[in-house]
Amino acid sequence: MLSITLGVSLVAGYISLQVNSFVRLPDLIVSQPTEAILSGSEVLVQGNTEAAAEVKINGENILLNQENKFEYLLPLKSGINVLQVEAKGASGRTRVVTKHLLVPRS
Repeated sequence: MLSITLGVSLVAGYISLQVNSFVRLPDLIVSQPTEAILSGSEVLVQGNTEAAAEVKINGENILLNQENKFEYLLPLKSGINVLQVEAKGASGRTRVVTKHLLVPRS
């Protein structure tokens, strides 16, 4: 009887883990840039996500390195620049981080 109860508990735990991984959004951290007011013509965007996630920055596909980190050199113009980073997980769910970056006019 104990082995049946243990087996049922293990199966229930496994099913719960699978459901959770399917419904949750992928991890996404944008670590750079940290400032909202910038100068110059470009800024380095850096961050990380989870394995098997697909990352896009302003609609452009970005490759992950072996540590699930990404880098992208974002061109800037005077005024407000929108940075949108998307991570799409294996389940198809997407997490989006949007930042507004200001480059003061000269």
